[in-house]
Amino acid sequence: MILSGTTRAILQLLRLISSLVCLVVYLRADTSRITYRSTYPVLTLLIGIVLLNTAVHSALEPDPIQTTNFMMLLLGAGSTFLCTKGFAMSVSLTVGSWILVAAMFGGEGNWRHFAIAIFATTVLAVVIQEVQQRALTRLQQSLIVQEDS
Repeated sequence: MILSGTTRAILQLLRLISSLVCLVVYLRADTSRITYRSTYPVLTLLIGIVLLNTAVHSALEPDPIQTTNFMMLLLGAGSTFLCTKGFAMSVSLTVGSWILVAAMFGGEGNWRHFAIAIFATTVLAVVIQEVQQRALTRLQQSLIVQEDS
């Protein structure tokens, strides 16, 4: 897809800023260990950067196929967040952003078709997150049992 001049400039600036923020996070993580307490804020920041890029791109180039970027973000959140609150916030913001873009441009293209895809991906992300939480809980319980024996 070839982007127009203004759209290209906006997205390039956004990518540059996003890359610089990721570089700062990387350098900070490289010079000092990321603590358990800072894990979720860093993860939230990174997911927020991806969401911002995805939402702006979708708003500037309103093609329903951009929904796949939102879908990948949902799956990523389901795979990485162990905290239910963080996961719920991520899903809410991602789906809300997609709904906003779809409402602005919903008359054109296959937005209804992709609404079903967003719903199915959200359900899958919830399942992934739930399975991960249960697996880690069982692992923790088995480690406690091993320590007691």
